[in-house]
Amino acid sequence: FKVKADFDSRMMKNEENIHKYAFFIATLCREENLLPFDKSGASKVVEFSSRLAEHQNKLSARFSDIADILRESSYWASKSGGTVVNGEHVQRAIDEKIFRTNRIEERLREMILEGTIIVETHGEKVGQINGLAVLDLGDYSFGKPSRITAKTYAGKAGVVNIERETKMSGKIHEKAILIISHYLGSRYGARKPISLTASITFEQLYDIYYLRAVI
Repeated sequence: FKVKADFDSRMMKNEENIHKYAFFIATLCREENLLPFDKSGASKVVEFSSRLAEHQNKLSARFSDIADILRESSYWASKSGGTVVNGEHVQRAIDEKIFRTNRIEERLREMILEGTIIVETHGEKVGQINGLAVLDLGDYSFGKPSRITAKTYAGKAGVVNIERETKMSGKIHEKAILIISHYLGSRYGARKPISLTASITFEQLYDIYYLRAVI
C-alpha cells in the first residue's frame, strides 16, 4: 500500500546537525575514496549548506547536491597536490559550479555595463523606482535590477498590469498589483468611482527564453 511521506528539505543549524554533517562528510570520503576534509573545509561545506537552505539558521537536506560539492572539492584538492580538502578547495568547487550555470547572469551584467539595460542609481524621478526581479533557471537563480515605472491618466480601467497583459508576470507579482489596485479603490473610491487609469511595469524585463536566444 502507498503511504504519503513529507520530508523537509531543511533542518535546524544546531550543534547536533552540524556534527551529523561532519559525519556525512567523513562517511562519503571513506566510501568514495575522497580526500579528507579539514576543519576549514567542513566549515565551508556547512556555510554552503546554509546558502542552499536560503536561511542562516538552517541547513540544507539536499545531500545529493552537497555530495557533488564534496566530490568536486576533493578533485581540486588532489589537482593542487594537497592531501586534505580545505576551505579554499571547497570555495573553488562552489565557484566552478556557479561558473557553469551563470552564463545568462554574466551576459545581463555585461548588458548593464554596456548601457543596453539602463539602471539609474543617482537622482530621483516621479513615477520611477529601482526594483529587483529574480530569475530562476532551475538549479540556479539570481537577481536582476530593473526599473519600475508607473503612469497615470484619466480613464476608468484602474491599474493595468503590463506584465500580465504580455504574459510575463508571475502569481506573486499579479497578487501585488491587485493589492495596490484594491488599496487605491478603498482609499480614494469609497464614496464614488475613481476616474483613473494607471499602468505599472518592469522596464526591460525580458523572458528567460528570449535571453537564451539572444545570448
